[in-house]
Amino acid sequence: MAGRGTISVNQTPQYGDKKKLDAVKKGLTKTPMTGVPTPAPTAGRPAKGGPQPKQESTDTTAKGVPGEHSTLMKQYATAFRTNQYWQGVLQKYPSEWSKMYAQEAKEVLTTLQQQLRSSTPFFE
Repeated sequence: MAGRGTISVNQTPQYGDKKKLDAVKKGLTKTPMTGVPTPAPTAGRPAKGGPQPKQESTDTTAKGVPGEHSTLMKQYATAFRTNQYWQGVLQKYPSEWSKMYAQEAKEVLTTLQQQLRSSTPFFE
């Protein structure tokens, strides 16, 4: 029976096994309802329910820009990025669909440019 692994008759844990198992055991806890092992809490302050969402200011005249102008500028920025994306897609994959979407994005951008230019003062 050469070639087979040896089986120890002595079932005591080998050197280091007990240490490793104890370390793993101490690093896990069980959830109350399901009993699933989860990482044990570590030292330090507990988190306050996960990451806190960033709260936007409700002041519509932040930095002297009225809310409707700020909204229009955000729409323009989104349209600009969308236009850039579709122009890139059109260059990489020229098809009827990409051409249609690129043209639509360009038209929306042009419309917002004209609207932004005509309805807002020139901010310095």
